Amino acid sequence: GILNLLERYFSLYGKQNIAVFRYALELYTQVLSVRANAVKAAANGATRRMLDLFNYWTDLDKLQKFIHIRKSILNSIKHLVGNESGRKSLIKCDGIAILYKTAKQSDEMKQEIQRNCSSHSSSDFKLRVTVSSQDIFKKTDTTNPNGKAIDNLALT
Repeated sequence: GILNLLERYFSLYGKQNIAVFRYALELYTQVLSVRANAVKAAANGATRRMLDLFNYWTDLDKLQKFIHIRKSILNSIKHLVGNESGRKSLIKCDGIAILYKTAKQSDEMKQEIQRNCSSHSSSDFKLRVTVSSQDIFKKTDTTNPNGKAIDNLALT
């Protein structure tokens, strides 16, 4: 069905075509919002595949450029574990530990970025500007080749 087709797209269009992958993932999330589809997908092992996919994209996305993709994957996992069979499959594949580890890595990365930003002295980044708009735009009179005066605003 449609669930198997969309899961096939995940393996085909990983990093090559991000736009197609994103739309397929969003469509997959919408299909999983129907409870019957979520139960069927969880029974077929989609919870483990989505956890692996989330782990892959978290490791791949160190610059935080594809947060929308990771959010769609998490929404899919949310729909998958919204029923009893999905929760059992999450526990069976140790998904809580995977999500915890990923959240901890994200927190450590955030703290590292904050440390790197705070290691620079704040005086390096201060720029004092005490210029008025009259100083920036100065009216100049110029003449064109015909001898007529032209009023211009020149940026000085």
